[in-house]
Amino acid sequence: MELLQKYREDLYICAQCSFCTTSCEATKFAHWESESPKGRMYVLKELFEGNLGGNSDILDELSESAFKCTLCGRCGEVCQTDIDLRSLWLDLRTNLVDRGHFPKKLSLMREGIKESGNVANYPNSERASWADFVPDAPDDLFQKENADVVYFVGCMSSFSPAISSIPESFVQVLAKSGVDFAIMGEKEMCCTYPLIVGGYANDLELTDELRKKNVDAVKSVGASTMVFTCPSCYLTWEEEYLERYGLDIKLYHSTQFVNKLIEDGNLTLADSKATISYHDPCDLGRNSNEYEAPRNVLRSAGAEIVEAEHTREMAFCCGGGGDVEVYDADLSTNMSSITTNAFDETGAKITITACQQCKRTLQKTAQSTNSEMKYMDIVEFVLDNLE
Repeated sequence: MELLQKYREDLYICAQCSFCTTSCEATKFAHWESESPKGRMYVLKELFEGNLGGNSDILDELSESAFKCTLCGRCGEVCQTDIDLRSLWLDLRTNLVDRGHFPKKLSLMREGIKESGNVANYPNSERASWADFVPDAPDDLFQKENADVVYFVGCMSSFSPAISSIPESFVQVLAKSGVDFAIMGEKEMCCTYPLIVGGYANDLELTDELRKKNVDAVKSVGASTMVFTCPSCYLTWEEEYLERYGLDIKLYHSTQFVNKLIEDGNLTLADSKATISYHDPCDLGRNSNEYEAPRNVLRSAGAEIVEAEHTREMAFCCGGGGDVEVYDADLSTNMSSITTNAFDETGAKITITACQQCKRTLQKTAQSTNSEMKYMDIVEFVLDNLE
């Protein structure tokens, strides 16, 4: 395995201390230690040394472990030897897919994206259908030919009724702030994040096709700025688009952009006096290192933030990342229950997050457990508290 040679030093500096395992929410529901981060590192080292033979059964077991991970990055935060564990897990998945050892449900996801251009596998012509429900929406449903700002909506917000209120709220915030913006409608394609975390990073024919269509669509609008309500789309454009396609465009997550609007005096929030908690999405917090912008926005609305016991770098995952929901829906729900319980204990009535997948997953789990906690995306909160 080329993977083993690439991470050879990491395999030998791993102290097998178990810090990564004790921090991993998924491991709490594992049946075998081999399904834990520590266990995976041990198996990889044994494979490198030739002690396991690298036969098909071993690789299938390794695949079982590798894909029961949301790629939240929490394990890397506590690694005593500073191994970039998230990158290792991503490369491991890619290597296993290349070798044909992966959950077959993920191949169905890939085929759906290839066929429709989105992870929901709905007709892409319906990508902007949510805009029909925006009060006083313009006739073009925000699909202008030219604009200063492009709002990249993302697949889940575009097609999931449970969270369509997020793009509906954000376009109203942008419009009320005087921002010259546009959405791309059916020209927008999957950003390729689900393919990357699903192990299809080397499927360059498909990923390049989708990315080039997105790049061409953005360029056609002539925008100098892109905004995202999805942290995973934002992270993917940062890591996979800017340098690869030589783009000179500024990227903002919605929390960063709204914070800038407030700082520039283009947006003012009323004094809500709300007592809330805030959930750090993995791809915005740990994986993009953005913790302050959302909190600044909430404080600008006069909110009192009651932090959960585990927050910022050690925030719990919602359970909806890493394509785990596609492969093992029960594990996703179990992980989500840890997070919702933590927010129930804060005493707040509202928990704000900044990711549509987080809102959808946490809200669904809270409803199933009869929790009284209300989950909102930050752009929904901002719209409710515009002065």
